Formats: sequence, C-alpha cells, structure tokens
Amino acid sequence: MSAGIRYRHELPLLSELTCVLNPIMGHTSLTWTRQLQPRVCAAARYDFNAFSLSSELAVGVEWQLDQSSIAKVRWSDSQGLRCLVDTRFSNMVFSMGLDLRPNAIGADSAAEASSGIKRLVRSFGLQLQWFL
Repeated sequence: MSAGIRYRHELPLLSELTCVLNPIMGHTSLTWTRQLQPRVCAAARYDFNAFSLSSELAVGVEWQLDQSSIAKVRWSDSQGLRCLVDTRFSNMVFSMGLDLRPNAIGADSAAEASSGIKRLVRSFGLQLQWFL
C-alpha cells in the first residue's frame, strides 16, 4: 500500500514535485522535475528506506534534439553515469546507450591506466525496433 502526493506548477515553465510513501516497506521517494527550456528538462530523485537506512540520489537531464530524437543523461550515486540517445526513422526506433562505472576515473597505477576504456565502460547497448 502506497500513498502519494503531487504538486504541479505550469507557468511559465512546467515544474513538478512528487512524494510517494510506502509505510509497509519503509520506502520514501521524493522527485522534482523542472522544464528548463521548451526542449530541455531536468529531474532529481531521492529514495530512502527507513528499515535498511539505504538511500539513493539520482539526477538527470533530457534534451529533445529535434522532433524525432532525444538524448538523456543520468547520474546516480550507486549506478554511475548513463547516457541514452533515441531516434525515430519512419517506422523504426533506434536506441543507443552507454553505462559508465562509478568511481572508475583516476587510475592508481600504470597497469590500471592502460586498461582505459575497459575499466570505464560497464556496458554499451544498441536496440532497433520496427513496427507496422
């Protein structure tokens, strides 16, 4: 069982604040979203669990490149940096994503520095969707 509340302010640009509580699981989530420009949005989320005392902070930016393309960047203190680009071509959607490791920047030795991109990139993905 969860309970949530949302406050939305639309003038001059959209801004939204959301709070969701789940007392049975001890979970609380606070989210803030703000439209910075007509094609750029930013968001922040803070999750907290009262039983395990664990928390997570995530921030992200979404930028609409044109009518059919969008770029997203997200950073989380537990999952690191993630980037995603979606593009639509007629009846296809092409997505490309990159997941970077947290705390991977700053090598301790020359051997670690030589591994370079392997050490920094956790995963890379391509997706092609075709629909009728």
